[in-house]
Amino acid sequence: MNQFRSLAVLALVLVAGSLFAVQTSTQPLAQPTLQTPLAENKQPAPGQSALTIEALPTLSETVGLLSGLQLYQTYLNIGMLADARAEGLYEASELAQLLGSVVVPLDTVDKQLAKVAALKGLSKEDATAITRMRKIAGRLKQQGKSLQAFWDTGVEDHGKKYEESRQAAWKELDELLELSPKVGVAPEPKPAEKTQ
Repeated sequence: MNQFRSLAVLALVLVAGSLFAVQTSTQPLAQPTLQTPLAENKQPAPGQSALTIEALPTLSETVGLLSGLQLYQTYLNIGMLADARAEGLYEASELAQLLGSVVVPLDTVDKQLAKVAALKGLSKEDATAITRMRKIAGRLKQQGKSLQAFWDTGVEDHGKKYEESRQAAWKELDELLELSPKVGVAPEPKPAEKTQ
């Protein structure tokens, strides 16, 4: 079991490191502009893409899916780090660094979601989903901060805040991404028949 946890934490480090490297890139990305169908005959300015208003639903669905999955992965990563600390798999300083690499990017996620929320042409449903994702990002950030405070001090209140944040984040993630199996969606599996 410890070997599995070590592999899981190694995978976590690789994912977190990759995410951090991508988010701290030194080259700014060109911001796409939305153009109306009437303006399609115009050539986009250098460094810009010509997105039509028809592309917005696909783009917003993709951004929503990727953002939701990133938030879910962050939730899982924080939990794995808490488990790794409880099992004594790593030094406290290593875990604090890993936790920071998981929690700090949430500020960037929130800022980018705010930019998406400011785009004209978003549906009311998309705007609501973005608001929910930003709320989840805040809960995850609180979860990480409470966990670090508990590790640093051992004060039970920080542990309680961590658990409250964890449960609230799970509830929001489950509702947003429909993660829990729904009762009655599929029939119960039948027991295997014994062959003689």
